[in-house]
Amino acid sequence: MRSVVLKLKQETDARITSLTSKANTDESKLTEIYNNIIEKLTAITADHIEQFTSAYANAVPQFNQLDHLKNLMPIKETLASKADILVSNSQNSNNEINANLTSLLNHFKNNGSSQEYIIRLEKAINELTKQITGRESPKKPKWLWLTNMEPILKIITYIIIISSGFFFIYTILFK
Repeated sequence: MRSVVLKLKQETDARITSLTSKANTDESKLTEIYNNIIEKLTAITADHIEQFTSAYANAVPQFNQLDHLKNLMPIKETLASKADILVSNSQNSNNEINANLTSLLNHFKNNGSSQEYIIRLEKAINELTKQITGRESPKKPKWLWLTNMEPILKIITYIIIISSGFFFIYTILFK
């Protein structure tokens, strides 16, 4: 019995030694694999961070040109005032030309000029008035009421654009 117990003890000691050796070897391999994974993960992460940084550096918007917008307001005001003066002068000149032509026509009518000459003069005045003003008579065009509709049309357009944007966002988020 003693020899069997002794053999059993030797066999158990041998197996424990083998298991300890195997555990040490496996632990060493696992540590090596774990370190290898950490090195590769660190390299991949560094590469991704570098790519992201370079992509973001090129994607940063440059707003330097917006500094020039402050110069636009004085230019706009100057152009608006000059345009108003130009329109006013043009209207005054057109009215003066029209008045002179009408006065000339009345002069010929009152001085007994021939009817054919007066008709030709009236046609010439109408043609000149048409070229100057773009219309035959100084009446307002029928479509002039649309200029009063411009703010309303702008508001409607903005509402359509905003509602389209909300609809687009809604379809992206909830569908």
